[in-house]
Amino acid sequence: MINKIPDTAVILAGGKGTRIKSVHPDLPKPLIPISGKPFLQWQIEFLKKFGVNRVILSIGYMAGKIIDYFTENPIENVEIIFAIEEKPLGTGGAVKFVAQKYDLGWSFVCNGDTLCPADLNDVKEIGECKAAILVSKKDDVTDYGSVLTDENDGITAFVEKGKNSGEGWVNAGMYLIDLNWAKSWNNKIPLSNETDVFPALSPDELKVWRTNAPFLDIGVPVRLEKAAEFLRNMDNIREYNPN
Repeated sequence: MINKIPDTAVILAGGKGTRIKSVHPDLPKPLIPISGKPFLQWQIEFLKKFGVNRVILSIGYMAGKIIDYFTENPIENVEIIFAIEEKPLGTGGAVKFVAQKYDLGWSFVCNGDTLCPADLNDVKEIGECKAAILVSKKDDVTDYGSVLTDENDGITAFVEKGKNSGEGWVNAGMYLIDLNWAKSWNNKIPLSNETDVFPALSPDELKVWRTNAPFLDIGVPVRLEKAAEFLRNMDNIREYNPN
């Protein structure tokens, strides 16, 4: 049972961002500037509003540029720790690497190219589980795939992109994970949260918490073009209410 908002977040920012590399070939994707600051800084500042005061950046590709930026531009009252992958570990491998390196317990885990301004206070309503996924409601899930659940918000299936349509719930790129449990994950490299770790869990072990807030994914150029307006308007999204 989670009875408080974690004060630690792990951001998975080690990928090469091949689909968007043509736009900013000299930068890792999380450092792409949007409305005056890197996307990664927007993420950290959002988490800070909910009491997150320690952020572990799991980095690999162009890690030096990310380290240099946050060394020169620290975020007040947030400790930023760099966990450097010597080789690509995958999203699950990166989580296990961080879990083994630091004693963290329950923590947020965020994809480094997505941001959903949900009310993170809602994590206190999640029941017993090993992990939970933030899901956002979409009018049409065709381009995203979808998450199916039972009456207790346990995840029963993941439907691949293009295999379902119409209204549904999609993975918004943020997780709540017991990192003590993550220490025991498979040693496979690369290891994926989405295809290796989560699908192996029962509905009692893997839950959702829901939001009607939209989410931003900067993984492809067409979505990056809409990012500035989205981030400027985050404070006007109804569910974004850290107080």
